[in-house]
Amino acid sequence: MTNLKAITKKNQSAVNKALQWNSKYDGYNDKRDEIECNIECYNDESKEWRQMDRKCESAWDRFLDYMSELPSNQQKAIYKHIN
Repeated sequence: MTNLKAITKKNQSAVNKALQWNSKYDGYNDKRDEIECNIECYNDESKEWRQMDRKCESAWDRFLDYMSELPSNQQKAIYKHIN
């Protein structure tokens, strides 16, 4: 994860936290996709997949919480940075 400089200093903490939670979400999502690929071979939804799905949802919610604290111009900069 590369840090992004906030447009205003007071928002730096929220920017860092948003990027951190987005990075966690990406990691959980990759693991969930890997588990899902394995499940398709067995035609069964596993406890491990459900657990990873909950972690994905939680990380995404935390990301959105921090994003909601930021002004729209900073949100646009973050979305541009992560894509």
